[in-house]
Amino acid sequence: MRMAFHRRLRRAAAIALASVVFIFLQEGELSAETSLSQNNTVKINGNTAGQGVECPLFQLDTGEMVTLSGEIPPSDGKWALVGHWLNASPCMQGRTFRIISYSR
Repeated sequence: MRMAFHRRLRRAAAIALASVVFIFLQEGELSAETSLSQNNTVKINGNTAGQGVECPLFQLDTGEMVTLSGEIPPSDGKWALVGHWLNASPCMQGRTFRIISYSR
C-alpha cells in the first residue's frame, strides 16, 4: 500500500514538473522570437509533411523532419521558407522553425 502511494506521488510530481516546463517553453518561445533580428533569418527548403503532435511538420531537403510555427504555407507541396530556428517551442517534436515568409 505504501509503494502504491509513493508511485502516485512520483507520478503527480512528474506531471507537475512537465506542466511547469511546458509553460516555461511557451514563454521562452515568445522571448526567443522577439529577441531575434533580421540578421538571424535563414532560408530552408523542403516539403510539408502533415500535422505533428502540436504543430505542422516539414521535411527538409536533407531529410530532417522539423516542426513549423508562424506564417504556415496554405497547401501541401514543396516550399522555400524564410525565418529562424526557435530556442524553445511547445511543438514537442524536434527543432521548430518560425516562418516569416514562404514561396514556391
